[in-house]
Amino acid sequence: MRHLSQCGPLTLLRIPLELWLEIADLACNDDGTTARVLSRTSRHFRQIPEHRRYRTVRIIGWKQLVSFEHMFLGRDHSLRRMVNLYVEIPSLFKVAYPEWTFEPEDEPGNDSLHVQKTVTMDVRMKISRYGELSELERYDLRKDLLQDSEEYQADDPSVPPRFPSCEHLKLSNLPAKSAVGYLESMVLTAPGPILEHSAGSLEVFTLYWEPFHDLRPEAILPALPKLRSLSIYRAGDFGVTDLFLKSHQLPLFQRYPSLQRLDLNSTETKYWDGTMAASLADLPLRYIILPCPLARFVE
Repeated sequence: MRHLSQCGPLTLLRIPLELWLEIADLACNDDGTTARVLSRTSRHFRQIPEHRRYRTVRIIGWKQLVSFEHMFLGRDHSLRRMVNLYVEIPSLFKVAYPEWTFEPEDEPGNDSLHVQKTVTMDVRMKISRYGELSELERYDLRKDLLQDSEEYQADDPSVPPRFPSCEHLKLSNLPAKSAVGYLESMVLTAPGPILEHSAGSLEVFTLYWEPFHDLRPEAILPALPKLRSLSIYRAGDFGVTDLFLKSHQLPLFQRYPSLQRLDLNSTETKYWDGTMAASLADLPLRYIILPCPLARFVE
């Protein structure tokens, strides 16, 4: 028997695709590392583990989030089989107001003047009527925003982030709409389409975010029938809601009939009424972490 290294260069490629797929199922049954390595080996190997790619995904920063949304939703429906998703979105306040341009003492009445001018007029018009856009139009808008921002490589903390200007907004007509409010409206809704297209396979979802405004998770989370673990960690303080978001009609916990683990580090007690608390009792929960003020709702 000849050693594998003595075989011709095309010997491995002559293995039937069906057999390669079975091998990939066994070899790539990890956190996604093997599938990623194989995909970088050659064009041939890139196709073999394709159905195993993006089973476990970790996204950090708004650029990665918007870029991944664009790529993931462009994949064939049969390849969107994500199982574990981790999303971390640090505060967008400094993105909207870079420290080197934010001087509230000089212009206390118009915060939009301190944001860089980088977007086209067409994109500005869309931002101004964001609340009237359909889901598809909002998705296209986020793609335009990514293209108008600096070229995506990775979130580099040493480079001041740039984001489109909102100076076209007439804040006298929209007193509650700030630049950071519009920015969060667009960026923080990006996980929604990703989750929606993964609803048939997603089992674990972890969200770490620092929203500047009082944004309720159910505004962006769709129904996920196979979800077993939901963790939402919120950092920082927040102000008054001024986002163009509409909550789903179905109560938050009723969207996850398979949920076994729930971990929330912060939420407003005013949102926890009898309906919200009662919905917990209908879930097959085995593990739950809630802030102390909410303990009385699960007694």
